[in-house]
Amino acid sequence: MPVTAPQFQITLLQIDVSTQARADAMRQNHGHQHLSFEEILVWRILKRRPLIIMNSHVDRREDLYESDKQTSDLSVKHTNGVSVIIPAYNAEDKIVKTLMKVEEILDRTVQDYDIIVVNDGSKDETEKVLRSYAEADPRIKLVSYVQNVGKGHALRKGTLEADKDIIIFLDSDSEIDSDHIGAYVKALEDYDMVIASKRSPHSEYRAPIMRKILSASFNILVKLLVGIKYSDTQAGLKAFRRDAFEKIMRMGLVKRFAFDVELLALASLLKLRVAEAPVKINLNVGFSRRSIMYMLIDLLGITYRLRVLRWYQNNLNREDTKYRPIIRI
Repeated sequence: MPVTAPQFQITLLQIDVSTQARADAMRQNHGHQHLSFEEILVWRILKRRPLIIMNSHVDRREDLYESDKQTSDLSVKHTNGVSVIIPAYNAEDKIVKTLMKVEEILDRTVQDYDIIVVNDGSKDETEKVLRSYAEADPRIKLVSYVQNVGKGHALRKGTLEADKDIIIFLDSDSEIDSDHIGAYVKALEDYDMVIASKRSPHSEYRAPIMRKILSASFNILVKLLVGIKYSDTQAGLKAFRRDAFEKIMRMGLVKRFAFDVELLALASLLKLRVAEAPVKINLNVGFSRRSIMYMLIDLLGITYRLRVLRWYQNNLNREDTKYRPIIRI
């Protein structure tokens, strides 16, 4: 089972006086339930209380607070830039909002970055919107193709254009608050990967009840079939060191939504240091039957390769890996 480990360095927060005062006052009057995500973090730091996340390769609880390292600097140092990869499908209404928010955050946290948007065969005007946006901003790279293949395939296509030290995956639909990007990048000073978890005690997670039930059920299936112990595999925000990322992608096969499960199964086999971190998620739609079917099929395929063929284990140290599926879907 995963055990607790440090969350973000406290250096990741820019604490303003009004937020501190409100957090302290509301804590005294009402408790945590009425505080915003940022205010809870601030209050705990001010009171020298630990902030924790889950990590499968750390064996002790650690207090986040280090008085000799306090600073309000969010900038990420000693890195040759950040590549953010965003897969997009029928996202014409939301993609510009997502890009503007991500750029705003990266402008104040890193010195060098690019954003690679992959149009995964959208049927609406997503490609047109993206081309117009990219023409005005050289940091935006567009990858586009006609046929919709899936999230995993889109992310792999995007990685071919990524050349920075840090790689970030982010969903395109603005359902995940990208404010945490700077914190995730900073945490990579101590970890190989940082993944968002809806089930972190410090996360804010809103979704239709049926989606929550299906998500929890899928997570149970993942733990039973694949054996990985992360509390959440599917949240659409993940950050990687490039060297760790390349080791994983060399053996990845899944093209659709269970791509994240395979990614974390490989991270476990490679014994990478993976931290789970809080996230804000507001999901307004449920899963389609087609998506559920594909996720289950992919999950069974991962289980077969992991448990029966032991294909992943046998290819951990091989540079050139090939796999022939029994059934092509």
